[in-house]
Amino acid sequence: EVLKLINPLLKRSAEACSSDHREALEKALRIVSRVYSQFGDDIGLFSIFFLNYVEMTIGDCLYMPQNTPHAYLSGDIVECMACSDNVVRGGLTPKYKDVEVLCEMLVYKGGLPPTIVPEVVGEHTWLYRHSELHEFQVTKLLLAAGTSRRFCFSGAGPSLGFVFSGNGILKISDQTTKLAAGVVFLLSAGVDSDFVADDDLHCYVACCPPHYFKDFTPPARRTNSSASGLTSMPSFPRLGSK
Repeated sequence: EVLKLINPLLKRSAEACSSDHREALEKALRIVSRVYSQFGDDIGLFSIFFLNYVEMTIGDCLYMPQNTPHAYLSGDIVECMACSDNVVRGGLTPKYKDVEVLCEMLVYKGGLPPTIVPEVVGEHTWLYRHSELHEFQVTKLLLAAGTSRRFCFSGAGPSLGFVFSGNGILKISDQTTKLAAGVVFLLSAGVDSDFVADDDLHCYVACCPPHYFKDFTPPARRTNSSASGLTSMPSFPRLGSK
């Protein structure tokens, strides 16, 4: 049944170059051919016509609300997401697909994806945040070779960062950590950290925004000294690159 639907679609996509399609439709048909070469006869090919096709350049940022379907096609990005292990897939993947659950949880709403315009918060320092994001914000740092800067990313919670490119040193009190591409570092709440760039240093650091902690009520302390166990803690963001 899927093949009966996909074959005419592939034929149209092959004719896209010589047709009089509108630009958006032509791009979608080109993507069909490209994705088909990767995943073959997958019903997920039709999802291309229900999604926005976005071409991003350096510094651009998209915000994906929860229950919004999305897919990466190519290139390198930095992604920050709320702490969750609930990834539901419906197609175009060799991993497990749960179409029924996906269809139940999706928000069926059209429109352009929300974008985030970074705020300049210092020299070669940008802050990415959104009014609807209550769990994380991301700071981008660019330090020229031979320069140094001191930062305190959050006074209320920990910060998690990684080096995208470059080399340098991270100093916290009397502790020193060598920075290089791929190095991940965790900073305690309220800590002042000195970044020293040996050559051009490019880092991203995620933390919870100030209003996150205003809304968080810490768990009650146990008064019985003989009791043991784990108490609940707030969920902090995960930061990574793709």
